[in-house]
Amino acid sequence: MTEAALFALEKAEMLAAISHDLQTPVTRLRLRIDTLMEGEMRDRLLRDLTEIQKLIEQGILYAKAAKVIEANVNVDLAAYTLTIARSYQAKGASVVAEQACPLMVSTKAAALTTIISSLVDNALKFAGSAEIVVARDESGNAVIQVLDRGPGIPESELELVLRPFYRLEPSRNRDTGGSGLGLAIANELSRTLIARITLRNREGGGLVAQIAFSD
Repeated sequence: MTEAALFALEKAEMLAAISHDLQTPVTRLRLRIDTLMEGEMRDRLLRDLTEIQKLIEQGILYAKAAKVIEANVNVDLAAYTLTIARSYQAKGASVVAEQACPLMVSTKAAALTTIISSLVDNALKFAGSAEIVVARDESGNAVIQVLDRGPGIPESELELVLRPFYRLEPSRNRDTGGSGLGLAIANELSRTLIARITLRNREGGGLVAQIAFSD
């Protein structure tokens, strides 16, 4: 393991430990609020605790993403993304996958599902719809693209949004701004696949989120 990889793993383990330890006092606070208070102030405190709980859960997920252990299997990306799109369609979401020729890669299927779902969820959140495309890039490597027609991302922040806890949304309301960990988890998982996530603004408006696999 490289020094950089070891450092990243140590950071992830520290985050996991802190997040885990925070669960007990948060649960204790929730019980005390339920017992001792009522009315509008109680409701506000419970909402705040719910936000804290979500952050803790996301922190644990991010930490787990850094040390995911999963065997590689052969996956047809065309069929795989079509299945994911159909699962979203069954829930009423506007997600389509381009019909493509079979494109086989050796990868971690569960991690890949999490990555694609995170990118699709992000597109649905900001654009209301998503399109999944499977192809090869100029180097011949397999790529998956999730495209949307949302507002896009300022050029200066295209890399920053892949970092933990970075949020474009200026509001402090996490119902609209999120925890800032969804894309970071996807980015961390992509490293376990020997893949890379890049974001770029789409001509005509919107965003292209790309997963590129290395040979």
